[in-house]
Amino acid sequence: RVRRQRQMCIRDSIYINICTTKIFIEKVKMTISYQEEIKFISNKIRELRKEKQMTVQELAYRCDMERSNMSRIESGRTNLTVKTMCIICNALNVNLRDIIR
Repeated sequence: RVRRQRQMCIRDSIYINICTTKIFIEKVKMTISYQEEIKFISNKIRELRKEKQMTVQELAYRCDMERSNMSRIESGRTNLTVKTMCIICNALNVNLRDIIR
């Protein structure tokens, strides 16, 4: 039993050493910033709304949400769920693909 715990520690030590090397960190580093993606999506929603010549209030009404919530979405101050994005896309009469990269 002691030997098994010792082996686990050695294995963990090797794992930690590998995972903290500069090369490993560079290879698995996350290249997608969720803040940038939220900003892109929110700007795209605003752009499409303006193309459709709708006000924030009109879009919010079509989505059955408060105007203040729609304003937060368009300013990128909230995380959107897929469901909310689909509701907005339906209200704008566009595909989900039109608001994501």
